[in-house]
Amino acid sequence: MNGRKIKIIMANILPSSVYNILKNIYLGSIKRVFKSMHDSYERSKIRKVEKVHKKLLEQLKSKEKIKVVFLFLIADSWKYDSLYREFEKNNRYEPIVFICPLINHGQEFLINDLKKSESYCLQKKYKYYLGYSINESKPIDLKTIIKPDIIFFSNPNKLTTDEYLIDNYLDTITCYVPYTFQIDALYHYRFNNRLALNCWKVFYETEIHKNYSVKYAVNRGKNVVVTGHPFLNVFKDKSGTDPWKKIDSKNRKRIIWGPHWTVKGGQLTGLNFSCFLEYADYFIELAEVYKDEVQFAFKPHPFLKLILNKPTIWGEKKTEEYYKKWNELPNTQLLEGEFVQLFKFSDGLIHDSSAFLAEYHLLDKPSAYTIFNDEVYNTLNDFGVNSLKVHTHIKSKNDLKEFIDDVISDVDRKKHERSTFVKNFYFKNQFTASENIVEYISEQLQK
Repeated sequence: MNGRKIKIIMANILPSSVYNILKNIYLGSIKRVFKSMHDSYERSKIRKVEKVHKKLLEQLKSKEKIKVVFLFLIADSWKYDSLYREFEKNNRYEPIVFICPLINHGQEFLINDLKKSESYCLQKKYKYYLGYSINESKPIDLKTIIKPDIIFFSNPNKLTTDEYLIDNYLDTITCYVPYTFQIDALYHYRFNNRLALNCWKVFYETEIHKNYSVKYAVNRGKNVVVTGHPFLNVFKDKSGTDPWKKIDSKNRKRIIWGPHWTVKGGQLTGLNFSCFLEYADYFIELAEVYKDEVQFAFKPHPFLKLILNKPTIWGEKKTEEYYKKWNELPNTQLLEGEFVQLFKFSDGLIHDSSAFLAEYHLLDKPSAYTIFNDEVYNTLNDFGVNSLKVHTHIKSKNDLKEFIDDVISDVDRKKHERSTFVKNFYFKNQFTASENIVEYISEQLQK
């Protein structure tokens, strides 16, 4: 008797409610069996990679000069300057930036982004290589040109060519430092992806993030080391060059608007963080209303323009006109590159970004979060939820105006809560995250 006949007989004999319960139990069991088989297979592959790493580590211990390569993807998401500098301090290491091509937005975008990234690396005086030959329209062989000993990855997504993804470096000592502070509830995506599972070591922000890896990753977080995030180091240094536009002698407050790219209807992540469409025109109005009191900076996520360019959202013409307007008004400006100095010399931040949820707090300045709806809480992990709680919540234009008025009046309603949050939730260590990472690697190379 085949399975189909058994199902028909069971359905006729048993009450529908009982039959459905039994069916769900059966299907659930099948799913659990297949998941167990899949996880077991993945763990066996990981063990093979671990053996390779162990052998490579032994070989590196006797090497005098170790080449540490950072795979550079997007200038706006590059958050490893302090880590690069920390390796640079140690004579045993030779840090190198390798600029990877972004392949998902066409050849013109790829070339323009490469030039932008190269200009950034020149400005920073990094030792770097372009990972793509523009003349030949093909990627450069990293293994042949540099022969890296250690490679740092920053993004688990397939943003670049296969040559620069983790599967091509299972025979290399590899490290992963996420490009953003992980605040969303995409646990399997964040902690159980191929990059996190197959790297020699993964350096995470807090014990909270390690616990998520233990719970959701098939390797149970075996390769995780908690160090803090290197990018947060930059906010401890209050010096720098003021990037804000010089207007006149009026002492205006400086407020940043940092909209995320996850516009509802424009992407399929399930993270509808962005409230850009709700407030885009209103911010232009506010610039006029507060022209003598506030200077506004527009710091969009680098992917926002790509979403707005879609014909179903705004289209290219309207998007270009809008971005251009931010550079034309007397008390506004557009910034699409590095934002650290913009943050340091600001007085407040309005945003719906995921990364900014964690980063701006360390400057101890008022921040507000534009909330599309209360579903946002369901898309955040514990760290993200608690970070959001110490923001002023913007649910209307009136809320937005009230926050701006508070900044003008030097009113910081969340100061005490924010201070407590930073004290309780951020990684605590007398050293910086970059120092922790370099020290950990150095210790492993001495054993």
